[in-house]
Amino acid sequence: MFTKSYKFMVDSHSIIDFVRVLGRLGLKFDVSDERCVTDKNDPDKKSRHRMFVVHATGKEIQELMNIIDVISTFQRN
Repeated sequence: MFTKSYKFMVDSHSIIDFVRVLGRLGLKFDVSDERCVTDKNDPDKKSRHRMFVVHATGKEIQELMNIIDVISTFQRN
């Protein structure tokens, strides 16, 4: 099995859920410092996020993406 690195930009409100899923699947990852981005149209609006680099096989990433889809479906409602 070949391990590749995949990048994810995760909003600060979803970091705990994302790390829990990574831990449940036993995936290795690196995380950046928190970044703050301001909106060009509205300077008062800021978004905070972190970059995750996940080291996994294709099968593991597919399983991660399936779980993320389920979690995001529940958060939309």
